[in-house]
This record gives sequence, C-alpha cells and structure tokens, in this order.
Amino acid sequence: MAQALVISSAEKDDAGGPVLRLDDFVIQSPGPKEVLIRFLAAPINPLDVLVLTGQYPVKPNHFHQDNPIPGYDGVAEVIACGESVKHLSSGDIIIPSRFGIGSWRTHAIVTECWLQKISLPREIEFALGLPSSWSKICVLSSLGTG
Repeated sequence: MAQALVISSAEKDDAGGPVLRLDDFVIQSPGPKEVLIRFLAAPINPLDVLVLTGQYPVKPNHFHQDNPIPGYDGVAEVIACGESVKHLSSGDIIIPSRFGIGSWRTHAIVTECWLQKISLPREIEFALGLPSSWSKICVLSSLGTG
C-alpha cells in the first residue's frame, strides 16, 4: 500500500485555506513508457507554500481521486520500468526534471521524460536541492537574448 498527501478539493480549513489529507492507494504496474518510483525524500520548500496558497502559476500535474498531489522537489529510486523505457532501470536514483511531479507521496508512476537520473550521492539530503537547480538550468538555457 502506498500513500499520498493530497490537497482536498472538497475541504477548506477555518480560515478558508487548503486542507491536506493523507490518502492510501494501491501501487500499479507502470505502462510501456512509464516508470514506477519510490520517493526517498521530498522537502517542503517556499515554492510549495506558494502552490498551497494559490500564489504560484504552475499547479500540480498529478492527482489522486481528483485531488492534487503537491510537492515539486524530491529524490526517488526507480522500482520498475515499462518495456519501452530506454534510459532508466531499477535501482537508479532520480530527481524530477519538471515542476509539478507530486513528490509528497511514497510512490508514483510517471513517464520517463519527467525524470533525470543522478549519481548516488553520499548523503541523500544533498540531492534535495538538485530538482530546483536542474529546472532553473533547463529554463535559463532555453532563453534567448534580450
């Protein structure tokens, strides 16, 4: 059994803010181009607070029963790969390569293009800053002059 911390679509707290709820779900097998990952660590960053309060334009891309799964950064281990996955294999350590992966859960199934393989760091905490840095590098490298 896996778990996800979701933003409840049906509930608000006393101040009208979001309510987070821990949901259980069954781990599925990945499809042909998908990867099953197990999160090793997923921090709470200032960006996550902006998402929770609706102040950030990029919203979570993954859902459990219509409830968004927050979490933009994390480090995970590849558990299983679909037969068409080319660049990852079981045991690889990955970070998200895109915002909105929904890292506040124990397991996820995502397409290979959402993941960036990294070398195994001596301290897993070191890798927690890599997703934000990687995303910034990718965005900045695609900018033109001016």
